[in-house]
Order: sequence, then C-alpha cells, then structure tokens
Amino acid sequence: MNCQASRSDTMPTKVDDYICMKSLHPKYFDTPRGDSGSGMQQINDNGIATVVGITSYGLKGCPPNELARFTRVDCYLNEICEITGVCYTIQN
Repeated sequence: MNCQASRSDTMPTKVDDYICMKSLHPKYFDTPRGDSGSGMQQINDNGIATVVGITSYGLKGCPPNELARFTRVDCYLNEICEITGVCYTIQN
C-alpha cells in the first residue's frame, strides 16, 4: 500500500474525502476515545444501512459547528476492492 506523508500538522476544514458531522442529540456530541475506525451509517427508506464514513477524529480537528470528522468511504471504493476483493458500486 502506498501512503502519502502528511502535508501539514494543521487539519484543513474543507477536504474532499472527509465528512464533518455533529449529532442532533445534545447528549451525544462527539466521537469518544477509541471510536476511530468505526463506521458512520446512512439508513435508507427501506431500513438498509450503508457505511458512508469511517471515524477519523473528533472535536479538536473540526470546525466549531462540526464536531466529528469521518473519512468518506466512497472516495476509496477502488482501493477497498483491490486490497480486500470486496467490491461495491454507488447506486444513485
């Protein structure tokens, strides 16, 4: 696997492969320690869940109104397919 070195120690607020989110529930406002790597799901009208993001980090790396940052899964479908052999397509 070819990973690129970080370009900066500061985290950008607008990056194409990240989703910043905040909870609508005031009690659950951030991703707790140890959540990195867990999935964020989107549930469709039929109740089927799709993983759309992987937890990257919380509060400190996000803008004040967006409290948790997730890596977008759809940006890496080709790599996931090549490495794992599990291949998906996006349905519109």
